[in-house]
Amino acid sequence: MSEGAGQLEIGGRLRSLRKWRGKSLQVVAELTGHTKGWLSRIETGKIPLQRPDDIAALARVLEVSPTDLTGRYVERRPLSPVDLLIPAIRVALVDGVADVPVRPLDDLAARVQRASAALWTEGDFAEVAADLPDLFAALRVVCVSSDEQDRRRALRLLAVLASLAFPMLKNLDHTDLALLAASRCSEAARELGEPMWEAYAEFRRSHALIPAGAPLRALQISRNAADALDAHASTDTARRMLGMLHLTAALWAGRAGHEAAVREHLAESGRIAARVGDGEFYDIWFGPTQLAVHRVGIAATLGDGGATPQLAQQVDGRAIRSRVHRAFLAADVGRGLGQVRGREHDAIGALRRAERFAPQRILSSRLIHAVIGDLLGRPMSKSDERELRGMAYRAGVPH
Repeated sequence: MSEGAGQLEIGGRLRSLRKWRGKSLQVVAELTGHTKGWLSRIETGKIPLQRPDDIAALARVLEVSPTDLTGRYVERRPLSPVDLLIPAIRVALVDGVADVPVRPLDDLAARVQRASAALWTEGDFAEVAADLPDLFAALRVVCVSSDEQDRRRALRLLAVLASLAFPMLKNLDHTDLALLAASRCSEAARELGEPMWEAYAEFRRSHALIPAGAPLRALQISRNAADALDAHASTDTARRMLGMLHLTAALWAGRAGHEAAVREHLAESGRIAARVGDGEFYDIWFGPTQLAVHRVGIAATLGDGGATPQLAQQVDGRAIRSRVHRAFLAADVGRGLGQVRGREHDAIGALRRAERFAPQRILSSRLIHAVIGDLLGRPMSKSDERELRGMAYRAGVPH
């Protein structure tokens, strides 16, 4: 094929994709930082589409894979902005007390709260990553230079901060740092010596064992933590922590294929949820709504994917606390429908809804990567193929 013919073919693909998305020349040009005339000349083959940055920008705006634009295989997604912050986060997790000034503890608490909201409400990894190094250092200084009351408060905030770091680092494939973050959470809880915080740290430690392929050990940790907290669960906050431990145990039992244990822990979680209602303990949310959301994911984990749409309909969407949890619900429906041959269109639709709610959380999920990989290559419409390839590119799944 001649260079001119190749340019014309790429231009035709671009025009077709733009019309498929229902976007005008003007809109696409503005969103990619170019003029309408430039884009028109690309589409008519008068100038080549060669610069990687332009190809990536057009793929981003049209929500497709660069492969669909150029016809050339593309394996790797662009680096996340968080990758540039990993060295500083590594130092913050490994280093001791840094030489930084003492900050007002109320200000540090507000920053931890903002980080929690960024991760669990908006699903924004970059905002969390940017603040982690300085927050770790500042809280450690408070721990060694303040009175006992402030020291204990700083330890609680350190436990929460490490707990927030864990899912971000795990999803971005920095497993060693994720495990270190879970250890830092446990260290702060042990120093506090408070049953609620020990349970909180064990909850996070159980999650840390899943990337290591140890669901049975994660189940045991969750059970032991629930047993230890049970005698101290005299408030609704403590009961919510207890309920979340049982709900987590049900998840890990599902991963291990122990259906009897799934039923046992779901039942106990359900009894607690009915008593306490929806509520939260720092970054942990538990109650009837969270229980209903998790039932969808557990069904998908147990291979009962066809039941996930009906289970999702039983969730009170008005009670879901954040975009991230809405994303998890839609993703679990997509994960379930991906198990059912002939439901590929519906599975892709659910995954795309999940991505729109919280793109960073969904596109970085290893569970979702597995679903995308399984769907790739199955018979489906050309439109669904484009949607799936675009999602695979954004998630970094070879396609």
